[in-house]
Amino acid sequence: MRLQKKRVDIVVLDFPLLDTRKTEENADMRKFISDIVVQILAYMAEAERKKNRESQRMGIAAMKERGEWERYGRPQVMEISEFKKAYEQVENGIYKNKELMILLGMKRSTYYHYRKQILQHNKH
Repeated sequence: MRLQKKRVDIVVLDFPLLDTRKTEENADMRKFISDIVVQILAYMAEAERKKNRESQRMGIAAMKERGEWERYGRPQVMEISEFKKAYEQVENGIYKNKELMILLGMKRSTYYHYRKQILQHNKH
């Protein structure tokens, strides 16, 4: 794949000084003006992104404060307490991990995620 240089003209309405189409004779000035405009637009986009992230952070904090945060996200397959009761059968040798996974109808990653929570809780 070959990269090609393309000439891009920038026109800022109501600001003839920044119209790069009118600086044909001075390529350096055209490039300078284009670079400045691109830098300004990049700064504005970054500032908008920061504003949005801060607003999101404040919204999440407010939801946590109101106690509404827990109901967001993907719903659990089952309560951890139910899984713990079922997992005791693996610990007692009644079932193997794969057998219990199939009985509970869980995907492998979900099963081991729940198992990890149980095992970490038991350590503490």
